Amino acid sequence: MAISLLDEGESQLDKLIQNGKEKLESIKDSVNQFAGVSTPDFMLELMPDNDQSEKQSVKDLTPVFTPRLISLSLTDNRGFIADKLEIDLDDSDGQVELPERQKHLRLCLGWKGRPLTEMGLFVVDTIQHTGAPDRVKIVASSAELAGKINAATSFSWHDATVGHIVETLAQKYGLTPKIDNDLRGIKIHIDQTGESDAAFLTRLASRNGAEVALKFGELRFFKPGQSKIPEVEIVRALGDTHMFMIADRPNFTGVTAEWLETKDPSQKNQQVTLQRKSSEQPPPPQQHPGATTPAKPAQSNTGESLAGVKGNVILLRTLYASKKQAEDAARAAWKKYQAGAAVFNLTLATGRETLKPDTPVRVKGFKKTIDDRPWIIKALTHMVNDSGYTTKLDLEVGIAGETYYIQSKEEKAN
Repeated sequence: MAISLLDEGESQLDKLIQNGKEKLESIKDSVNQFAGVSTPDFMLELMPDNDQSEKQSVKDLTPVFTPRLISLSLTDNRGFIADKLEIDLDDSDGQVELPERQKHLRLCLGWKGRPLTEMGLFVVDTIQHTGAPDRVKIVASSAELAGKINAATSFSWHDATVGHIVETLAQKYGLTPKIDNDLRGIKIHIDQTGESDAAFLTRLASRNGAEVALKFGELRFFKPGQSKIPEVEIVRALGDTHMFMIADRPNFTGVTAEWLETKDPSQKNQQVTLQRKSSEQPPPPQQHPGATTPAKPAQSNTGESLAGVKGNVILLRTLYASKKQAEDAARAAWKKYQAGAAVFNLTLATGRETLKPDTPVRVKGFKKTIDDRPWIIKALTHMVNDSGYTTKLDLEVGIAGETYYIQSKEEKAN
């Protein structure tokens, strides 16, 4: 009897503590509203299984999770790197029901008094319970990257265009294709052997100097740095902390890509060098006054393309089907290599839920070498906890707009 009364007393105490936390949150919201301070807000829903009616099965978890929330973290990545949602809950009263794995969660994030922004659909893949004090941690990943798109498959794409390939795969998964016009008509022959469609699309993008991303039901295929997302400006006063680092990269001077057109493989090799344009253009080749101009050589069907300058170069392992594909791949690889030389991380004191990966950014109020560079959001992390709502930006150097001059092997020889 004594044990039963003790258990009942502990249960009542837990309920009082929980009610007190909920009232404290309500008081904090009222004080913040009176003081003109924005309060973070979110909505978390447990979505129905595919074979159930949405109206009958959607469950709003927000009222249960809000008073127990210790932290909520969402990492938003670009490309085919899965976004990651982590939720840490207080379970000191033992009343939190552990969700089932593979269940779908829908998250919306923002600020009280404003429309919330949908952040995506996530599949629960890890559940952890620790103590004491008792806590529940839920980890979920992007639902769009959790299905058959990661299953290995084989297919031969013969004499197809990039647009046709991307549209076919988008239709396969019920996605909307968004393809840059300058990429859509590129003809290519490429084999997919024991490779997932996600990995294949990533390779297809790399091969054509492009990027690929899957967000909110859209399969985007675009040139890096040429996203149609509007540029945003961030001044230092908006930041909480930052870290900028620039370092020497390994002593590579360029990237080489080989290409082969099989219609006439007997032609001699040629080399095309892509170098960044500067204010001083390379001088034209010198020629003896008495020399005659040689006939223009026929277009070569084999060769290699070099982005950067000749010297200690990185050789791409893929053999490309045309000179243009080799140039695009070499240029993209060289730009990506250069972009990694500078790293800039910035935490915004007030979270910005509307920011997305691949957004171009201009910053002000930092060192001149930082302000003068164009930046692109590589990834971002939204964090909601007792301290408020912050957004950490992982930025890389923007490389759009750089121009190159092209010099062929024959031109060098003249």
